Amino acid sequence: MIKLGFVLILFVVLSCSDISSSEEENKVIIEQTLTDISIAFNFDDLSGIMDRYHPDFLHNGNDWNDEEFIWEGRMIEYLEMEITDVEIDLISSSRATAEFILTFRNSETEVIWNEPSEENGDLSYFSYVNSEWKISGNQIE
Repeated sequence: MIKLGFVLILFVVLSCSDISSSEEENKVIIEQTLTDISIAFNFDDLSGIMDRYHPDFLHNGNDWNDEEFIWEGRMIEYLEMEITDVEIDLISSSRATAEFILTFRNSETEVIWNEPSEENGDLSYFSYVNSEWKISGNQIE
């Protein structure tokens, strides 16, 4: 009986550690996605940014094509982008929200946004689809 109790406790502990491990792995993957977008921006790689977006992206009424246009404008206006202080909230096994500080710079100015925000937030909402995390916007079902 004691052995059975020990085995059950061990099973519960191992199960919990797998869940935590999986959550941490997902958080690292999402954070790496944001880092990859920042790198792509800094190398003028629009397709490198848009590859991270879900094809059914929908955020505040903007779809994937609108988002591509927004990124083109950002790349024209700013020379550098940086994402810092990232915190990931896994809402479920297939949805997550990223909070972070987004900074855009050019030779004359620096613009800092806390994300997600009402005005932007288009990088903050993720869905897990086809075995990968994609930016999905705040309106995807």
